Amino acid sequence: MEFIKAQANGNDFIIVGKDDFAEADASLLCDRHYGIGADGVLLWEKRDKGYFMEIINADGTKSSICVNGLRVLGKYLMDIENSRCIEIFTQAGRAVVERHGRDIDAVVGLVCRASEERRLLIEEREFDISYYHLNNHHGLYFGKWEEGDFYRYAGRLQEVLKANISFVKKTGDGRYYAMVWERGAGFTLSCGSAAMAVFYHLEKRFGAESACIEMPGGLFMLFREKQGVRIRGGAEIVFSGRIKEESHGI
Repeated sequence: MEFIKAQANGNDFIIVGKDDFAEADASLLCDRHYGIGADGVLLWEKRDKGYFMEIINADGTKSSICVNGLRVLGKYLMDIENSRCIEIFTQAGRAVVERHGRDIDAVVGLVCRASEERRLLIEEREFDISYYHLNNHHGLYFGKWEEGDFYRYAGRLQEVLKANISFVKKTGDGRYYAMVWERGAGFTLSCGSAAMAVFYHLEKRFGAESACIEMPGGLFMLFREKQGVRIRGGAEIVFSGRIKEESHGI
């Protein structure tokens, strides 16, 4: 099975053609000691309307959309086609991926299906969480926190809320820093859909039309457009390889 290893702002993926994937074990592929190592597997195929992407998380569960996955798969497919723009479909709908200098943009429709404010108690500490069901489920915490607080509580909050959990703090005018505990992957260096959830919150609460959101893996720029939200950040192909069928059951 041939594969591509790629990363988008530190969020890393294994890209495989769907026809080549067969019955491969995604969780073993993503294992960082016994496999290739990744936050998830991106399966792609060509259809009449364009390209379709499926997402399998590191634990073997599936997601309807992955924004960093869209950006990095888009780069890979644009490199193949020698193009500057491409359409990719997921279970959540259509997205447009474009080159912007060395960065890769994705324009994604953003519809909020549910939202609420929830107060959760973890180890006698209260967390006021803004919950949004956008293309994925996200819980945002804007209270006072340090990195140690994130590692101590984010996984517990994710288990309770059954959503991606982001701890967010303001660092300047229109600038924010966030750390994300992702469903199916745990701590990840960046998460594009979480950045979009933060932007949606800022737009809803404060009328923001753009934002700069930094995560440990890199920087995102987000802008509101008629077609949805444009998210911009780094994406690159790391290496390619081939797995032998007899390799440790992969």
